[in-house]
Amino acid sequence: MAGLAALFSPLNLLAGLGFLAAGFAVWQFATFREEGPVTAASVAASWNNSIAKLGIIPVFPPEEDLHVGDVWAVVEDADDNQAILGKAVRIAHLNLREDMKREAGFRRPTFSATAELEDGKKIRRQDSYEVVQTEPSEKIRLSLALFPGITITKSTQAAGILDRIGLNLGIASGRVEAESIKIPVSETYGLSAGTAAARLELWCKDPATELYCRDEFLRRVMAFTVSEGVLATKDGAYVAKIQLRLVLRVFMTREIEHRRARDVSLSGSARASGPSAEPPAGSSDPSAPAEARIKALESRVSALLSGGAGATYARVDGNELAMNQILERPVVFGFRAVTTFVKPSAPGEGR
Repeated sequence: MAGLAALFSPLNLLAGLGFLAAGFAVWQFATFREEGPVTAASVAASWNNSIAKLGIIPVFPPEEDLHVGDVWAVVEDADDNQAILGKAVRIAHLNLREDMKREAGFRRPTFSATAELEDGKKIRRQDSYEVVQTEPSEKIRLSLALFPGITITKSTQAAGILDRIGLNLGIASGRVEAESIKIPVSETYGLSAGTAAARLELWCKDPATELYCRDEFLRRVMAFTVSEGVLATKDGAYVAKIQLRLVLRVFMTREIEHRRARDVSLSGSARASGPSAEPPAGSSDPSAPAEARIKALESRVSALLSGGAGATYARVDGNELAMNQILERPVVFGFRAVTTFVKPSAPGEGR
């Protein structure tokens, strides 16, 4: 019992905690990783992941030249070749204007624009009845769609201190990832999924256009325009699977606000001095500028260790992308589509 009591004495416990703090410090320095360079692929992946959370198929970069009726061939399954997964090429366009005009003639109710709030009033005087549509039926009308703003934040911070036999060793590290996307006003047009599905099926059965729905043709087109990876085979069959998408509704905006920031910081100090102070809380506000977060992180180490002779070391790395633009005309940032899976052909078939 005496040996056990000596093992868990306050002095030995403090020593053990000190060595754990020292090991933590060494591990943080050894595993510090700088932020990788910003690439087109990483920017596209970030945008697509954010827009997909809205429940629609993302478009990157947002573009004006994407319309209801566009037919896309998409790599749906690529096994181990993840580089081509989701790659797509537009192969045709179906004119669905008459279908949209027909559905617009169903006289769905449209209500009045939101009235301005009068001075001194708390309630808007709003017309409760639908408005009579006087627009020419030949024109396609945009309707409003509302999407919530998305903010994704990941923040980690850590600090450790070793105060033993006059030697103070302190370290603080932090990593912040923040991304936000806001679409103040979005507009949409399109047609019903049932109509779109029927049109795609008829188009694929038409002798004049059925070639566009055949796997061997789509695979050759994608090999020329996307990647030869779609021609890879395994056990006598193509690895990649292809599907067709017919765009039935597009979502457009005239203003986009997008911000993505990532930064990491690591600071450490070693001093010969008296007892050290407790580490301050530090800032963990991910909305603060990167410089402010880094300075707050480094101040934790400075507070950990004060007085005496020693050395200080710090490493900081990060990147930030931002876009806030009002556009001349609306661009498509996402869409909905009907999808049909293309029956895989045998390698060499159709050549």
